[in-house]
Amino acid sequence: MIRIRMLGYDVEKGLGILLCDHKSVDKIRDVFDNIQDESHGTTTFQVLGVSGTIKALKRKFLGEMG
Repeated sequence: MIRIRMLGYDVEKGLGILLCDHKSVDKIRDVFDNIQDESHGTTTFQVLGVSGTIKALKRKFLGEMG
């Protein structure tokens, strides 16, 4: 079973933080790679990075959002 949770989303920047266990990362990436905007045919999600802790993720990838 894959469990995924949204921890935060910055509307202005279009950035969010999703939480999942390390075993599900590849499966979730595959799902997001296949989500498309029907009107434009483009991917609406992009993984910026993966981190072992939320604190490190905010520091590395989100800057002041964290």
